Parts: sequence; C-alpha cells; structure tokens
Amino acid sequence: MKLNKGSQSLIEATIKESVNKYIGDCERMEITDI
Repeated sequence: MKLNKGSQSLIEATIKESVNKYIGDCERMEITDI
C-alpha cells in the first residue's frame, strides 16, 4: 500500500508522539522510584 505524503507525515508524527509519551512515562517512573 502506497501512502500519500499527508498520511505518511501524520503516521510519523503519531509514532513520534507515542515514543515521546513512552519516554516521558519512563522518566516519571524512574523519578518516583527514587
């Protein structure tokens, strides 16, 4: 399936957001573990 530019950048933005949220959650957990 070939994606057009709009869909591709939307997916990339969503992935980036998810990764950032995941990293943020991990950092918060490390802080509360101390």
